[in-house]
Amino acid sequence: MRAAAYRHPDLAEHFLFRGEMDLLPRVVRPFHQVIFDKITNWALGDLPDGKRHLAICIPPRHGKTVIGHDTVACFTGLFPDSQWIYASYSTELAQAQTMRIRAVMSSDWYRQVYPAVGLKPGQGTQKYFETVHGGYVYGVGSDGTITGFGAGRKRPGFGGGIIIDDPIKPAEARSETVRANVNTWFTETLLSRRNSDETPILIIMQRLHPDDLVGHVLKTMPQLWDVVTIPAQNASGEMLWPETFSAESARVLQEVDPSTWFSQYQQSPVPPGGNIIKLAWWKTYNPAQVFDEAQAGKSGLVFLTADTAYKAKKDSDASVIRAWCGTQGGLYCLDAVYGRWEFPRLLEEAQKFWAKWQTQGGAREFWVEDKATGTPLVQTMLENGIPARGWTPGEFGFPDDKVGRVNEASWVVHAGYVLIPEGPVEVVVDDTIRIYTDAQSKAMIEECAAFASDMSHSFDDHVDSLTQAVSLWKDAGGVVGGR
Repeated sequence: MRAAAYRHPDLAEHFLFRGEMDLLPRVVRPFHQVIFDKITNWALGDLPDGKRHLAICIPPRHGKTVIGHDTVACFTGLFPDSQWIYASYSTELAQAQTMRIRAVMSSDWYRQVYPAVGLKPGQGTQKYFETVHGGYVYGVGSDGTITGFGAGRKRPGFGGGIIIDDPIKPAEARSETVRANVNTWFTETLLSRRNSDETPILIIMQRLHPDDLVGHVLKTMPQLWDVVTIPAQNASGEMLWPETFSAESARVLQEVDPSTWFSQYQQSPVPPGGNIIKLAWWKTYNPAQVFDEAQAGKSGLVFLTADTAYKAKKDSDASVIRAWCGTQGGLYCLDAVYGRWEFPRLLEEAQKFWAKWQTQGGAREFWVEDKATGTPLVQTMLENGIPARGWTPGEFGFPDDKVGRVNEASWVVHAGYVLIPEGPVEVVVDDTIRIYTDAQSKAMIEECAAFASDMSHSFDDHVDSLTQAVSLWKDAGGVVGGR
């Protein structure tokens, strides 16, 4: 439908009560105005490239639900017979929001702005309300069904739409089953409730996962969707709404829960599927500036992690022993030794590597994954005076399964807290990006990049040494040790 068919003589002046701001009980920030303008284009049919639907990705507590309410209230004021479906992740929530929209439209200030709009009295349900002009708003959750109601009018002008406000709970977004159910509900149920192909859909949500509803529509129908991404913090470090979410709050969240920061606040969910840890995420450091013999023990705690195996066959897992320096600001990969060794050689390599980093870096801890192959190594090293400890993921709040542990570590790598040394060895990321590091780090980051959630990768020994180190670093709040 051409944009001109959606024009209304008062639309530009009245959208979200722009002409009566003294009556509007809302805090309106500059980014809200950007959203208001985009939603105006959505209603007019003026989105770029002929797209009909709009997704607005915005951080929590920045007004997304109020924006949804006001969109329905405003356009019902301009088009009193418009028909709406208001959806959310639960029927209970969607119906509560529908009643809040009714409260807005019953208020004194709303009636001053739109005196011609009347609500039909005597509603007997919280699922919906009607206007005296034949319009309505119907609330439904992604866990519910829609019977007898559609959205939009069969006419060339605007006649209502579908608003989807937070279609999935943050706590459930990592469940593949829940995500699939929501996406299927959208495709098989909600889309069919449009009374016309021109009925517009508006999603307002915080990003939660690459395969959340916004990710789903971009993969399946990108030609129909315009997406507005509004991060909590811009590239210059300025906060979107500092009175609501400050720079200090952002700093703390990045440290304690990077996954929530990048997805919900920055609208950039990190892929948790195949290639969980991307090559492009790794950051390098100058070893001379971070750690040298003169600074031994002063720039953080030096410790070792080990993932061990006992067989020397080519198709067997390798044993990986890696040295780290943990500081408040980051986790620095220092060095590694690895190979496919029988137990006597494994013990020899472990003792030599410990001696090297105790002398060179003041190493104080040696952590070995506490499994069948690691337990006797810990016992033998203790007998030889080396402070070896058994590591289990549960003790440090990490998942028992490998995929879960890699997902946890991926956020830390993505945030730039795990650093590898600069060196002469080239790692090709893509056509334009190269990483230059050492051979030991190259082995680790390439194995991390190959790690797949379906466990189809060949080896994950270097990956295990990384997740051990990240769990220790996170457990101590930045500085490993202190247990």
